[in-house]
Amino acid sequence: MDARKIFNPPFHYSSNTKDYFLSRDSWSSMALLSRETCLVTIAEKSFQGKVNESFGFLGIIHLQNGSYIITITEAKYVTSLRGAYILMVDDVDFLPLTTMKDPKSLSLLKEFIKTNYFYFSYSLDLTNALWRTVQLREVGDWEHFDMRFFWNAHITEEFQNAKAGELILPVISGFIQIEQVCLDGVTLDYGIISRKEHRRAGTRFHTRGLSDEGYAANCVETEQIVGWNQDGKYVMNSFLQVRGSIPLLWTQKPNLAWNPPIVINKENFEPSYKHLSEITRIYKSITYVNLIDKKGSQKRLGTEFENLINKSAKGTYVWFDFHAECKGMKFENVSKLIQQLMEDVDKYEWSETVIEKNKAINEGKIVKLQTGIFRTNCIDCLDRTNVVQNTLARAVLHKQLAGMITKTSSDHLAQFPANLEYCFRNFWTNNADVISLLYTGTPAMKTDFTRTGKRTYKGSLLDGRYGIQRYVINTFLDGTRKDTIDLFLGKIRANCMRNGNKYIYIYTFLALTLVIITICRALAIKTSDTWLFYPIFISLLLFSNKLLVQFGSKFAENPFIPN
Repeated sequence: MDARKIFNPPFHYSSNTKDYFLSRDSWSSMALLSRETCLVTIAEKSFQGKVNESFGFLGIIHLQNGSYIITITEAKYVTSLRGAYILMVDDVDFLPLTTMKDPKSLSLLKEFIKTNYFYFSYSLDLTNALWRTVQLREVGDWEHFDMRFFWNAHITEEFQNAKAGELILPVISGFIQIEQVCLDGVTLDYGIISRKEHRRAGTRFHTRGLSDEGYAANCVETEQIVGWNQDGKYVMNSFLQVRGSIPLLWTQKPNLAWNPPIVINKENFEPSYKHLSEITRIYKSITYVNLIDKKGSQKRLGTEFENLINKSAKGTYVWFDFHAECKGMKFENVSKLIQQLMEDVDKYEWSETVIEKNKAINEGKIVKLQTGIFRTNCIDCLDRTNVVQNTLARAVLHKQLAGMITKTSSDHLAQFPANLEYCFRNFWTNNADVISLLYTGTPAMKTDFTRTGKRTYKGSLLDGRYGIQRYVINTFLDGTRKDTIDLFLGKIRANCMRNGNKYIYIYTFLALTLVIITICRALAIKTSDTWLFYPIFISLLLFSNKLLVQFGSKFAENPFIPN
């Protein structure tokens, strides 16, 4: 839904030849942004020229030929929680401080922002788990935001330096869906909030494992929330899970192979120890759930991971070979893993906050804190991870409802009443699709199990389609996509962006393939009147294919900053 149907945009701006004037309805002052120096100063509220509306300012980005204010021109209403609106960026505009001379970079940035599922709220801190907002309510302005999930932190530095906190509007990338469900006469708020880290943001094959600083690829914190009114107060439960790439230095660079080789860096311990130390500091006790295969290169990766946990003594390690255990579409075998994890589920529990009537979430009182989390991974931290996170969330929700609202089955994998079951399945499937889109460019696989509770042949066929799409996108298109992410985050400059047609690598590969087939056929056709035609033709094709794979990395589109 268009947010304008609910309220008018609360930010405003105008300009003259020297300055931009930026403010919001709730602020008695305004910011003056110098076109010449890009310096922000605070002044009395007094617009000049035509006043324009905005849903907020993402920040100020500096490109090769000039600087631009990124203003949110369109926003979608997503949901509300305790009176706090949650919106998603739908469109942006770039206000030039000088002249508009960066069309290529601006076009890529606009596409990235519109498709990166950026959420924001004017009265709710989305960068923090909801119960953390209670702990942090005494911290002023923007300092309380969780910088891991504050995607536009870099481009708001001018506002931060000027102490113009009223203009800082943090956005998170991920997924949010919250709706009301009636259960046994009680109205529940049920939903999911997923926050994707930006510190090692990137695309599938170009962003694996850890950075030297210990930041993990595709690291996402997912919060399942359920709240209801009880005895004149609002009770809100929050259950956190985390996914993230295997915390080692490893790469899997695209090279035209369907499954490129995994390369493990031997110098792993320091960045791995940094990662384990940080996640332990933030979440306390950790159960690492590894779902990769116990064979081939995945086995080597899993063994290194296991040795790391044993050596560091930071957390519990569980290795569940998902593909072997669930072979033949028997995804119900995930219950074996959940049974193995139930002791930690009981130990970690969830966070609970009680909020007085007519009070905001950050004015509540924490009565219970989750004491640990499950950090789940597969190779991509997508499809297998989605199934397990969904199943863990189901087990916890059963425990919450059994203790608070209604009688439920003692089977922690049983279905909920129909209306809640529908929301649960669809929310988790939608979450899986979005997290996958952000990393691979396609929806998630195996979501037929998440949505229906069983694996289907139709779902398998759909997975095949997504697999082919991933191959093309991740091999030939992801270099530019990752460069655009890095440009937005301030990791590269605009002059590092490549020019030319973004499909050039696909065209080159297809053209070369056609040439090879033509040559092979021409050579083989000379023997077409003998039985040697087919062996020669096939042998030449296989040899050519081997050469393509051997030099495949030359055909893959690589980003400016390698993995």
